[in-house]
Amino acid sequence: MLEIVLDLTSIGLFYPAYLDLYIWRDGGDLPDLVLRHDPNVYVPEGYPVYPLFARFSLEFSAPVPVDGTWWIGYWPTWWNQSFAVAIGLDRDGDTATGATKVAPGQDWPQGWQALDTVWPGGKHFGIGAMFEPSPPVPVETTSWARVKATYAR
Repeated sequence: MLEIVLDLTSIGLFYPAYLDLYIWRDGGDLPDLVLRHDPNVYVPEGYPVYPLFARFSLEFSAPVPVDGTWWIGYWPTWWNQSFAVAIGLDRDGDTATGATKVAPGQDWPQGWQALDTVWPGGKHFGIGAMFEPSPPVPVETTSWARVKATYAR
């Protein structure tokens, strides 16, 4: 099980909110290859008006095998209307670890950017993950001769 955890707020318009959920492989300091994409995931109503935030957990539709370093995030689906919800942005902490993907034609460089490039002083988005480690795969110690004998005719 893998869930994305989001700290969300709104400006009070209360449009239905749908998000595309993503998991990316780590590409060094920024997300890289998409490992999982769940489109049009509904955010349950109940998000408060800014400056209040509420925490939402949205489950991916299928198990997502991840190991090592990876990134989790979302892309809003309301590109042609006022935004339904907004994510929290934290300016506290020692190190900045967040990134945002800037679409073409904006006031910032296109592509993956550190948060403080777009939001000066930004350190972290209100994004997290909840997951359960996979159980270990049972392994039996044996010899190569026994393995070959399994397939002997």
